[in-house]
Amino acid sequence: MTDSSFRDAGSILFVQLPLVDHGYNYTAGNFQSAPLTLAAYLSLNHPRYQPEIMPRQLVDYLGVDRLAECLLEIETGILAFTCYAWNVEAHLHIAAKVKKSSPSTIIMMGGPEISADSFVLQHYQPAVD
Repeated sequence: MTDSSFRDAGSILFVQLPLVDHGYNYTAGNFQSAPLTLAAYLSLNHPRYQPEIMPRQLVDYLGVDRLAECLLEIETGILAFTCYAWNVEAHLHIAAKVKKSSPSTIIMMGGPEISADSFVLQHYQPAVD
């Protein structure tokens, strides 16, 4: 990914999946602090980008395959996943499905599970730019 392709992408969609729990209120823990903070920062400091956050009604209740289909329908320039221990594998699965069908979509991942020495990045992840 070149710097100019990132600048030209424009629209950024943040996605954060909930903690997987078998209780009736598992979605209550999916407070989207990171996506909200990043979207606010971009809106204030980089107005050329158009950040959006995937609605909780979708990320909290759709399965990963259906969520990937929804993301493809939206056709965003940049897809940004906020990764934690409980959702990183699902994010990688969704990213692979999106990248396969839409190779021009820029896929980014960030969060505590994404670092130079993290388990997630020990192996090449072709879906992640």
